[in-house]
Amino acid sequence: MGVVIIHVQLSLFFTIKLTDVSIASFLQYLAPALIFAYSVVFHQEPVHSKDILILGLAIAGIIFLIASSCQNNLNMFGIISGLWTAVALSIYTIYSKFVAQKHNPWAALTYGMLSVSLLLLVAFPPSIKVFDGFPYNTTLFLLYISLFTMIIPYGLFLLGMRFIKPHQASITATLEPVVALVLSGLLSLELLTPIKLMGCLFIISSVILLAYQNITNKEQNENNSG
Repeated sequence: MGVVIIHVQLSLFFTIKLTDVSIASFLQYLAPALIFAYSVVFHQEPVHSKDILILGLAIAGIIFLIASSCQNNLNMFGIISGLWTAVALSIYTIYSKFVAQKHNPWAALTYGMLSVSLLLLVAFPPSIKVFDGFPYNTTLFLLYISLFTMIIPYGLFLLGMRFIKPHQASITATLEPVVALVLSGLLSLELLTPIKLMGCLFIISSVILLAYQNITNKEQNENNSG
């Protein structure tokens, strides 16, 4: 699991380097469509009009967000890397469902991250000189990055996989750029244009519909059981 997480992050950073954040984000969030296609083809998941509507809203929202800031910075290797990021994220999401059902999510994440950390430590041993005069504020920043971009989000994602399907989890994860955009706007770091707001509205609508669908299905199952 740790290897897949690192693979997703590295391929995402590589795509950003070759293109830009907007294009990399859009390609990464093609994962819900890939996961949905996988579920239909290999697990014979029934295709409902509501599922297609929810998936379409999420992807449309991402397209609107990207279109608002997309630049002519296309690179063929960057596009390929971005598509591979979506594939890697899909693999991680599908595998997470299996792990979350069989093991404790936090324990699985700990073992996965610990194993890949030790592997990277052996493969790329850091020089002792790196720690000479290492700034205290840099240490705190690295701790912040570790907790809030890796451990907590991936742990909660694994925990959520116990209750929803993989493609539903990936659709919910498209809220990430929405939250980032809204926070940027509130902090006056980025201008909220009508196109960006429209993209946010599409994504939020898809997540609300997804939550409503899950509640409705749960009530139907309880009524059938009763």
